[in-house]
Amino acid sequence: MGSSIKRGAIAAIMSVIALAGLPGLPAAAASSPKAPPLAAGAYRQLPAPELVNVRQLRGAAPGAHSSLGRPKLVKNHAAPTLPSPANPGSALKAPQPAGPLSGIQGTVLEQLEAFPGMDITTGVTLFGQDNNIEPPDTQIAAGPDVLVEMVNANLTVWSKTGTRLAQADLNAFYGAPAGYGVTDPRVLYDRNSGRFIASAVAIADTQANNSWNSFVYVAVSQTSDPTGTWAKQALKSTSAVLIDQPKVGTSDDKITLDWSEWIKPGCDTNNPTFACFIGEVFSVVDKADMLVGGPGYEYLSGRDTFHYAVVPVQALSSTTTQYMTYNNADPFFLVENQCGQPNPPNQYGACPTIGILSITGSARSNTIAITEADRPTGSSTIPPNAVQLGSAGLIDTGDNRLLTAVWQTNQLWTSSTEGNNCPVANPNGAPQFSCLKIMEVLTDTSPMSVQHEYTLWSGDYSYHPGISLDDAGDVFAVFSRSSSTTYPSAWMTGLPVSTPNNWSTYAQLKAGTGPYDSRTSCGGHNRWGDYSGASVDGGDPTDVWVAGEYAVNDPARNCTWATAIGLLTYSAPTVTSITPNTGPGGTAVTIKGTNFVTGNTTPYFGATPSQSNTTTVVTPWSLTTTAPPGNGWVLVSAATLDGHGPGGPTYKYPRLEAAPGAFTGHAGVVARDGVAPPHVTQTTVGPRPSNTGPILSAPSVGETRQPVRLRRLLLL
Repeated sequence: MGSSIKRGAIAAIMSVIALAGLPGLPAAAASSPKAPPLAAGAYRQLPAPELVNVRQLRGAAPGAHSSLGRPKLVKNHAAPTLPSPANPGSALKAPQPAGPLSGIQGTVLEQLEAFPGMDITTGVTLFGQDNNIEPPDTQIAAGPDVLVEMVNANLTVWSKTGTRLAQADLNAFYGAPAGYGVTDPRVLYDRNSGRFIASAVAIADTQANNSWNSFVYVAVSQTSDPTGTWAKQALKSTSAVLIDQPKVGTSDDKITLDWSEWIKPGCDTNNPTFACFIGEVFSVVDKADMLVGGPGYEYLSGRDTFHYAVVPVQALSSTTTQYMTYNNADPFFLVENQCGQPNPPNQYGACPTIGILSITGSARSNTIAITEADRPTGSSTIPPNAVQLGSAGLIDTGDNRLLTAVWQTNQLWTSSTEGNNCPVANPNGAPQFSCLKIMEVLTDTSPMSVQHEYTLWSGDYSYHPGISLDDAGDVFAVFSRSSSTTYPSAWMTGLPVSTPNNWSTYAQLKAGTGPYDSRTSCGGHNRWGDYSGASVDGGDPTDVWVAGEYAVNDPARNCTWATAIGLLTYSAPTVTSITPNTGPGGTAVTIKGTNFVTGNTTPYFGATPSQSNTTTVVTPWSLTTTAPPGNGWVLVSAATLDGHGPGGPTYKYPRLEAAPGAFTGHAGVVARDGVAPPHVTQTTVGPRPSNTGPILSAPSVGETRQPVRLRRLLLL
């Protein structure tokens, strides 16, 4: 589900501009903001988790879980009428590398793989009408061997070349009671433990019985194989209280969930059709117990009305601190910078800020400790809904809450949809466009500091970004995009660590093929998102997988969504084996390695390249080519636009003249001319290096066109 509202928007126009930086904060916001209080919590030992095996769910018949009407939860009912303040951004420190580079790094965002993921038609075919809902809530998690995608009410396991290996209805996976429906899934791969970790909520059918009962779940795979056994746990059940958007994060020793809780309409006499927010809740579980499927220990917070839409952070490197973060630009309404609320007076202090909570200790030992840092940021404004080609219906872009967050080597990155600086700074009234906001916070400084704050605008509407990092610290983002001339589509971009002010040109993961308007014949409200997925590869941390949503042409209904999955890198290729490893020039060989780009990979035998017309990239990890003429023993390597990789195995020509020597590298390829980057508003002042090349494409993604009815409804 999600928290958003109906808003106006203005038709898109195309232009590209760039701002070098933002002015300093006003004096009122320059002081250290005070953190709002946290509600007291309690410790407990959880009952033993239940075990579920995905292989045993493959053939299960569709269950008795109806396609539920789910309310759309809005924290501030008056959001469309609130004016935007005149509050500029902050001047921040010079950029720093994220950490030691992993292998040879380039600056060209290369797409290694692309294939279709789950779509609504396939979900209904496999699992029945309980999967007939919008939006997909796309998630992706990459283990060492396979991928897990979760979309709303189903789980699918994919090979890394696009073969669906297993699937399960999340209603059966979590054991949701009849009359309940699972939604809002999250999933990640935790490299620290080698396990997949997931969360979701099951809510009662609010249309059928108006009960507003719900369960929140966490699940941990018992090995790195997600098709096997998982340990699952219901962390909380509610009566007459609706749990919304549970999110999951990790540290070395903790699994943390956060969610918001609501009561049904009738609670606000001024807005009788709207639900009321009653508090934010989080749960900290000791990870070690869940890894072995045993009874765990938990710290469960009380309901907290001073925080909202808090995102537990996924740790990509080692830390025992669990971080959580939230957009504190408007903690009372989550719309824009509304500070100094009357009730309680001056509770929130100076704003806008980003809130970072640090959780240490253990639930088992009753030593959980929580501190909060609230650091100044630039202005934040709720985005407008998005224009699309082929329909007057506007796509729901959500609000400006943070959507995803990852931490690596003392650097916390997070993303959101934004209405400010798109391109108008602090607009009066509704913003003109929606854009992407991506922020970096340094957690090892005292106090913590906002290192970068980027607003990316491309001349139209971008929304629902998901982000992750590779081991080198390169940033990868996937998001939705549309305009008056384009259907809702899945797009991607990235930020090389070596050029921290130069975002890669937007590239299309999968083009939409028709408009999306679930209001006209599907009983929906043009719900989209609510988020996209990104995950560093669990087997090769130089690459990042992304998953996003696009609209499928469906003339009968105009309400069919699908997802696409892609693999991205900024790293040069490596060669790990060659078969056969001996023969004269002209010998056909198979080369195994990493980061082979279709149509843009050149194998080298020593300093001699293979001819391009003899090279075929089969997968990002395998190619075939013909050995060029040569003598003696030579090292085999490969090159792409991201550089010439290191020397790998030895290839032996029949005539031996010398043993292999040191590999010195070879340029191998010539970068193409770049194209204009998207508009980027960021807080680091200084010259911006020019882009070194275009983003390379991969095979196109397929699509699904069968009509299906949507029933994820706004409660009015």
